[in-house]
Amino acid sequence: ETHLRHRQTSSREPLAPHTAAATSGQFFEVPEYENPWFRVRRAGRWYWVEQAQPVPGAAVLPVTRQGLIIQRHRRVAQGRAETLEIPRGLCEPGETEAQCAARELAEETGLVIAPGALLPLGYCRPDTGLLAARVALFLADLGNLPDLPQAGDGEAEGILRIPPPDLSRWLAEGRIEDSFALAAIALAQARGAI
Repeated sequence: ETHLRHRQTSSREPLAPHTAAATSGQFFEVPEYENPWFRVRRAGRWYWVEQAQPVPGAAVLPVTRQGLIIQRHRRVAQGRAETLEIPRGLCEPGETEAQCAARELAEETGLVIAPGALLPLGYCRPDTGLLAARVALFLADLGNLPDLPQAGDGEAEGILRIPPPDLSRWLAEGRIEDSFALAAIALAQARGAI
């Protein structure tokens, strides 16, 4: 986001009317749209989206001895193409990132884990060119779970499991494209957690 506010203009770039008065080559930020969840900002020809919450949210990678638990979605923003994702969401007021991850896991899958039992994996910036978001990633080690949970809040079409021997093949085949899931899997593998 900082590079958007302080981007230097070249002498060949036309200045928009709201930036013509800018001094030292800096752009002014202009709100384009705002609602309770996010706002669209503009600085010159650059646009980005900011979430309204000070803590954007969290995503959690549910892991069992039988494999990773992944949700099947068909989101409008993706043209209803099937995407394989992990539970995620925005923090509620006063909620920590770990509390958010535990709540989202329970809401979306019915699986319950204490926030303190989650393994922090790090952070993901899902789209640095468009979103001003930094999302906390966690791993939920759920132990032995032979039966798959049911999708809880109605957002997901279903839940499936990726057995450990199949994970590398699924990744190589490009079956998982969701940035949160990919980042959480990579961080969990780097830590030897999966």
